[in-house]
Formats: sequence, C-alpha cells, structure tokens
Amino acid sequence: MEKEKQKAIHQDLGEKEILGMPNQESLPHLIKAQEDMIKHAGGASKWEKLSALEQAEQESKMLEQLVIQLGEAAYENLSATEKRSLSLFIWVGCGCHKDLNSVRGGNAAMMDWWKANNIEGPVPLANRDNVKKSGPLTPAEEEALLKTTRGGVKATKLAGEIFNSSSDKKGYHDTYRWWWQENVKGPFTFPDTSNNRFQTYCVAAGVLLLHLPHFIKFLEYVKQKKQNKQFNNMEKNLWSALHCTATKTELAALALYGQVISHPYFRKTRGAGNDVNMLELGPLHKKVYQHMQRIIGDPSFVLGPSASFEAGALDGEQWESPEIFAAIQKLAPELPHLSSVVVAFFGGAAETWKRFTSEFTPGGLIDEATSEERELAWMPPMNDVNEGALGAFRVLLTRQPQLTWFSYNA
Repeated sequence: MEKEKQKAIHQDLGEKEILGMPNQESLPHLIKAQEDMIKHAGGASKWEKLSALEQAEQESKMLEQLVIQLGEAAYENLSATEKRSLSLFIWVGCGCHKDLNSVRGGNAAMMDWWKANNIEGPVPLANRDNVKKSGPLTPAEEEALLKTTRGGVKATKLAGEIFNSSSDKKGYHDTYRWWWQENVKGPFTFPDTSNNRFQTYCVAAGVLLLHLPHFIKFLEYVKQKKQNKQFNNMEKNLWSALHCTATKTELAALALYGQVISHPYFRKTRGAGNDVNMLELGPLHKKVYQHMQRIIGDPSFVLGPSASFEAGALDGEQWESPEIFAAIQKLAPELPHLSSVVVAFFGGAAETWKRFTSEFTPGGLIDEATSEERELAWMPPMNDVNEGALGAFRVLLTRQPQLTWFSYNA
C-alpha cells in the first residue's frame, strides 16, 4: 500500500507538471518518450506492423510512464518538509484486536505454566468424539486426547454453548432464563461466547465465578429432569470444570485481566466517543504495558487484602464489576496457585501486547510525527466501522438465510 501511495504521488505530480507546461516545453518530452517506445517495440518497421489497438495500448503505457517520470523529477525538487508531508504513511492496528491478542497470549502462557512447573493442570474436557467407551486407545485416539483442550477458556465456551448458544437447537436458552428468574430472582443472559465478541471470555469467566453455586444448581436441575438422570458429554465437562481447582484458577486469571486491563483500556478508547485519534494514544499503550509489568512484579496489587481498584485497575477507576472482583478475592484462598498463574498470564499478555503495539515504538513514525501530521492521518481507535457492517450482515444471514445481496443492499 505504501508503494502504491508513492506511485500515486508521482503520478499526481507528473500530471500537474504536464498541465502546467507550455506546449513548447512538453513537446520534447513527448518526442523522446515516443522514440523510446518505438525503439522498445523493435524499431519503426515493427512498430508499423502493430495493429491500431496494439499501438494505442503502447502509447497509453508510454504516457503513463512519462507522467510518472516527470512526477519523480518534480518530487526530487521538493523540500524535505514537502516530501515528508506528501509521503507520510502511517498505519495502526485496531485496539480491540490488540486486546484480543493479548488475552490469547496470556492464555497460552497460563496453559503452559502448569506443565512447566510440573503441577497438575485443569481437568481434560474431551469432546464426545474423543471419548473412548472401552478397550485400548488407538494411536489416533491417543493423539486426539493429547490435543484435547482444557482450562478456563474451554470452560467458558462450554458454558456459552449450554446457556446461550448461537443455535436455537442447542443449549437451554429459555429454560435457563426461566430457572434463573425463579431461583436467583432476576433476569440474566450468559455472555455471548458463541460469537466471540471482544472480552466475552474474560466476562464469562467472571460470571462463572460470581454465580458458581447457581450454575452448579442449574446443572443438577437439568440432570434430575432427564429420564436417565445423566449428563450429556458437554454438561459433564462443564460440571467437571466447575469443580476443578486448576480450571477455576484459570477462570480467575481471565476475569482479573478483564477487570484490570481490558475494561479500563476500552473506557479510554471506545468510551471516549468518536473524536479520539488512535495516533495520539501512544502514551496509553505504553502505560498498559507498564501496568502489566507492575502486576507481574507484585500481584498483590490485584490479589490479597490490600488489592484495590485505585492501585490495581489500569485507569485507577472503579472495577467494571466490583461483584466479580469480590468473588475472585473470596475464592482466592481455595486456589493455591492463583498468584503464580496470574503472573504467568500477565507475562504472556505483556509479551503479546508489546508485539501488537510495535507501531508506537519510540523513534517510530507515529512517535516522531508532529501533532499536525498525526491529525492529517487521523484514525479511529477501533475498527468498529468495518466490524459493525460485516457483523450485522452475518447476523442477519443467520436469521434470513434466503436473503440476497441485492435485498440486503436495498
């Protein structure tokens, strides 16, 4: 894209050069370009043998090349300030994707921590196709079981499929909401993990810990309502996850990251309206990384009796959900490895964050750009415009699969 922009600059300058030239000045350039064109074609005799269409194509290419050559020459005659203004090419990544990838990096580091420290990790949550009923496992089945996912993210995905699936033919939907209204005395919808909206895994992890006894009671209710009094494989996996100390530890780390980093970060970007220039947020992205390093160095800022939003949250403001934070603190004594796992998660997130914010590196183009240049290259902090249109179309197609492109556009 940067090369295409530079080519467009040369073409634009070249067109202005030609339009501004008197005929007596532009004629020598045209004659020289025609001579070179005929020579490149193999000489006058071969040029005359070309069809009118072929000659027209060659002349069109010749004129385009002439314009670019004049533009390149005009560009070289500009001052350094003018060159920089024209050639300024700044890119920046979407803030939502930065946060998403930092969570992915944190989760990967967290999952690796158990094996690296020779500590039994989260209970395996095998898919139904990977569950062997009896007899020895084949090599393919052993490999499938080794690759079986487990842990906090898997648990939130299972919970989403059971409590709020994107498919009306899966999960409990209205039954779940009715049970919640009757037993917990309030309306509640589980976070939409099926569509993986940003932050949903962190939010879902916090919700699972906040209402842990209620989710367990609902699964018991479901089991008792069945004729065979048995869980299906998905329900059995979620039951196991909600009773697994290591899985609950990962859920707590995910939820804490959301409260400490993700929610405050979005308050500073999405919550500020549409007038925020992403190119001016270099200090914010640096602050995020520094805050992660602070938590890595001393997790007591977010864990333990002295933890508070003033010192723990990125922006020093109230937790997005004080109830979820309180639930994590209450459960923490039952999770012996929570502090170490949180450090591992923030370590992986920080490493990923640094990689996905490389455009803000000191000495880079954004860092060295003036305020005027950053204003000229204004960009929103999030890719919401594109995500919104594409997301809306995808959601509509799930409801109206017969819908045509023409009808949608109309």
